[in-house]
Amino acid sequence: MFFAQGLEYKFLQLIILMFCFYWMTGSFDVPCDFNGNKVSTTIYFSEDFEQDHHPIHFQNVGIKKQGGSIPDSIMSCLQELKEISIANNVSFEELVGYAVKSATGNKPNS
Repeated sequence: MFFAQGLEYKFLQLIILMFCFYWMTGSFDVPCDFNGNKVSTTIYFSEDFEQDHHPIHFQNVGIKKQGGSIPDSIMSCLQELKEISIANNVSFEELVGYAVKSATGNKPNS
């Protein structure tokens, strides 16, 4: 192994974070469930999602690998917003930002 044990995982996390900050322009915090404990977790979103996947599919996979889960209500809302943005040719990022602000009275993280 090239890296010391545990260091390889931290390096991978750093690469993922760099990718998220470069490509992802919006984020918001959701209470993810980790073994019965609610943990505030930042979810990143952008226009760059694969059409065949949920907008946060890969983040959901990563959270599941860590033993957590994103609430179904958040997953279904984002899927619906994706469909609305495609059907109406509007920005997914702006639509999510508007939805988060409308639901919470706050702007999403930038």
